[in-house]
Amino acid sequence: MDILKKIETLLSARAHAVLPRRGRRSILDQQEAEILAEIRQALGDVETKERELAQRIKI
Repeated sequence: MDILKKIETLLSARAHAVLPRRGRRSILDQQEAEILAEIRQALGDVETKERELAQRIKI
């Protein structure tokens, strides 16, 4: 489960490192935020499924 957090951190850092800092926001900034939110949601879903599978294996 820690690996998912590491992947999320790396993706976030990579996305922010590529884009220059600007004072104003653009449509690309909004799209980036939406994509990062989708990635976080997907990682959360995967983590939930892993927990469910781990519980099934334990039983």
